Amino acid sequence: MRKLPPHRRIFWQCFFGYYCVGLHQLLPIKIVSCLDNGSDFDLITRESGICFCTVERPGATRENWVGSGIDLVFRRRGPEIGSLLSSHPADDWLVTSTPASPLLESFCRDRGLAYIGPKPENAVPFQHKSALHRAACEIGLPNPNGRWVSPDSFSYPDLRHAYGDRFVLQRGLGSAGSGTYLVESRQAAETILRQWPDQQIYICPYLGDLSLNINAAVIGRNVCVGFPNVQLSGVRELGTPWGGYCGNDYSAAAEMDPALIERVQEFTERLGGWLASQGFEGLFGVDFVIDETNGLPFAVDLNPRSQGSTVVSTQAELQDGRLPLAAAELGYRCGLLTGSELRARIDQFRKPLRGAQLCLRSPSSAPHAIPSDVPPGIYRVEETMEFSQPGIGLGECRSPEDWLLTCGVPRLKTLVQPGAWLVRLFSNDTVSEGKSSQLNSRALKVSLLTYQLFGFDPPWIARRDGTR
Repeated sequence: MRKLPPHRRIFWQCFFGYYCVGLHQLLPIKIVSCLDNGSDFDLITRESGICFCTVERPGATRENWVGSGIDLVFRRRGPEIGSLLSSHPADDWLVTSTPASPLLESFCRDRGLAYIGPKPENAVPFQHKSALHRAACEIGLPNPNGRWVSPDSFSYPDLRHAYGDRFVLQRGLGSAGSGTYLVESRQAAETILRQWPDQQIYICPYLGDLSLNINAAVIGRNVCVGFPNVQLSGVRELGTPWGGYCGNDYSAAAEMDPALIERVQEFTERLGGWLASQGFEGLFGVDFVIDETNGLPFAVDLNPRSQGSTVVSTQAELQDGRLPLAAAELGYRCGLLTGSELRARIDQFRKPLRGAQLCLRSPSSAPHAIPSDVPPGIYRVEETMEFSQPGIGLGECRSPEDWLLTCGVPRLKTLVQPGAWLVRLFSNDTVSEGKSSQLNSRALKVSLLTYQLFGFDPPWIARRDGTR
């Protein structure tokens, strides 16, 4: 991939500032605007010169941003963003946002700045879960026998008769698993449905615990598909409610049945073709649930944007000496990669990757003040968790005992709200247990040790007397 002229620079808006790591090695990202602020940002700035413009203030309050839209960044920090962009001529900047940001695009149009990010009008229509179901119907993907209903149009006995003792309810909009519930009783169903009296609700059978996630992109006339990962969700030991996103494991997926992997990639490519036919361009992701009765994948969520797993795949691809899919997509927008050059790499994007991450949330039911400085970087985990050296990338984990602690590492006295994102742990080894989305013993141990580093005492940590 070619390089931009020396005077050109990229302003990049995203949910979490750490997501630029990996991309910054190939593209001149100079300013990142985001929600969080962490001590790992200091390391990134020293290595890359990137300036961060953050909603969170150092040592202040970390909000629970689950379900927040990307425009929250610009609403909170618009004047500062404008000031930073004024530091260089307008022609120097290429401005992008992931996900698409209507406010940022409008700002660029008014200021004469080049907005090269995904166009909101081409992405927003696919955020609602009904878009995936329409696509699956039109291109003939397997249907898990779900349907959209009004909360007042059915009874719990009818649902139980149709779907059994366990079934899933979903709102049309949500992120990181918000708005998705497993129903196992009449009381649970009625409690959930009372929250959404005026919304159409999607109901589908519970298929099993194993979920695969994949990154892909519509780039020009090309549909590029990556390698899937085992997606962690609903892991109590990571502070996550049922269905809540909390990590990704490429290393585990690399050991799975190649036929399943190929089928997931094929379904994703077909979805990408459908998105392209609807005018969509850019990164997207798909979640699949694997039916525990027959091993077949069912597409259950479509994300018209980069995902939490994208940063892992980017660094894993770099570690393997490959051009990351996310870098190719942004490079194409910058004019650094042609369609023919991209097509030459399409098969490469599909190859297996190694790497995993755990995404920890605050497990406390009350705001929690961080009692001490916890350095970001590489930790050696054997019987204890010991800081080894500063670091920002997956490639700095040199052995199975090495873990990277990063992604908005909260500073001393930061007040972390209940359920808020805390940190992420990266490893080159697998973190999931067998063919499930739950933690193996190694990952369970390091997650508990990490909570203790930040002064948390989660209710599931065993006490010295053996109680919980």
